[in-house]
Amino acid sequence: MNWCRALAWGFAGLLAGCGSVAVPSTRYYRLLLPPVRSAPVMAGGVLRVADLQLGQALSGDQLLVGSGDVQLWPREFERWIAPLDRLVTDAVAMGLMRTRAFALVRGAADGGTEELTLQGRILDFTELQPAAVGRVALELWVERQGRPVLHGEFVATVPIAEAGAAGAVQALSKALAEVVDQLVVRMRAAGLFALAPLPDAQPPR
Repeated sequence: MNWCRALAWGFAGLLAGCGSVAVPSTRYYRLLLPPVRSAPVMAGGVLRVADLQLGQALSGDQLLVGSGDVQLWPREFERWIAPLDRLVTDAVAMGLMRTRAFALVRGAADGGTEELTLQGRILDFTELQPAAVGRVALELWVERQGRPVLHGEFVATVPIAEAGAAGAVQALSKALAEVVDQLVVRMRAAGLFALAPLPDAQPPR
């Protein structure tokens, strides 16, 4: 009987020891929105940003780390607070509005009409190691009344200043803001809007 009692006490001690092991908690992240630009207001008309498509390799809610051209692995306890395609679409729409290049930027579900529509796909949105950079790649095209007027792939990489998931998210956010700036430059070069004050804008003093 003594050995049975000792075994029972040992098993209870083992369970108590397991209960004291710290279990990693899941952390959730959102993207930083692109900053407000101080550039002059430009008559870009009304732009509608359609929901961006997410590549299957990027599906899921975990932050992804890549190495080389084909290897990816998730950060097990680091997740996006919402679907990545929605986070990127919202950031692109707000970033375009904050460039002050358009009279208005509408979302896919907003009412009203528009002169231009932006559509696209998220090709890459990963932390790259050992390079320690955040890389964003989007395929974007602009349509006017259903006819494509601009199409291209926009890529930006930003060094990760702080180790860990939070630093990677900050780098990815900055890379996405650079992609937004690239798009505006391409749209301007394509003649999709003119460098002119909007009708309700006050003339410079």
